[in-house]
Amino acid sequence: MTRYSLRKNVDLFGVWMKRPIFMVYAAMLVLFALFAVVIPGYGSLNNVMNIIRLSAFLGIVAGGQTLVIVSGGIDLSVGAIVSFADVLVAQLAVLHADATTAIIVTLAAGMLMGLVNGMAIVWLKISPLIMTFALGFVIDGIALIITAGSPAGNVPQVLTTLGSGSFGIVPIILIPWALYGILISLIMHRTTFGRYLYAMGQSRSVARMAGVPHQFVTIGVYVLSGLSATFAGMLLAGFSGVAYLGIGTPYTLESVAGVVIGGASILGGTGNYLGTIAGTLIFTMIQGGMTVLNIPQAGRYLVEGAVIILLLLAYGRARKIV
Repeated sequence: MTRYSLRKNVDLFGVWMKRPIFMVYAAMLVLFALFAVVIPGYGSLNNVMNIIRLSAFLGIVAGGQTLVIVSGGIDLSVGAIVSFADVLVAQLAVLHADATTAIIVTLAAGMLMGLVNGMAIVWLKISPLIMTFALGFVIDGIALIITAGSPAGNVPQVLTTLGSGSFGIVPIILIPWALYGILISLIMHRTTFGRYLYAMGQSRSVARMAGVPHQFVTIGVYVLSGLSATFAGMLLAGFSGVAYLGIGTPYTLESVAGVVIGGASILGGTGNYLGTIAGTLIFTMIQGGMTVLNIPQAGRYLVEGAVIILLLLAYGRARKIV
């Protein structure tokens, strides 16, 4: 191999390593190694499995958020939908609904909420930020009404198994998360719908002129986001074993943070679910590590914000190079 070709290959390797997807996984490994040095037992297999379990819920919510953000939108109703699904799937037991009926009705309710978001954004021309933020309040109000402020009922056993069960030390929730991740990745990278997402995120006006069915795609991503948040909410109910109002509130901004940490542009047009997975793992590690170290809440916010800023600065430089 000549000196020129060797240098060319080295330069090519350097460019690839500066891509956001590589940078976020490198940051994840560095962060894990840092916590493993500072916190005794942090690097144990049991703790790794626990990180994965806790990341799964956020990862599923962030999957729908990834679709929305890549298309150029944002969904601030996901936290409310998570909470609603958590209480509804248990509340249906009060009405003597069987597990299958409770799950199907809850999923349908989540898709309906996403449909309302999408239709209002497309036909009423309401800003995604305003529409999804407002709908979140409406959903919280509905949850309070149907539970009378005191959630009741029993979580279906299948959700308890998925949310909190394990095969030895391997959490069962890893299976639905993996299947979900494969499905989202296929949608984004192996379908016409996925190509439309990126086209709209890069330039909605150009996409419209190119014949992209932007109304259908916009409604579709919000329906999928609502479905993802609902799925996560039901799994959370299975994990906790009880219904809890407000359990999904933190997931609203955390899902956005996970997507952004994963390398997606908040303006749309770039990003993938593989990066989002790393972003959710980083966020979960930071929260868990700060808790074990007894860092005050203010310190946790500072660290989380600093990590996001540093990665965004690195991504910006990387995109200029690439």
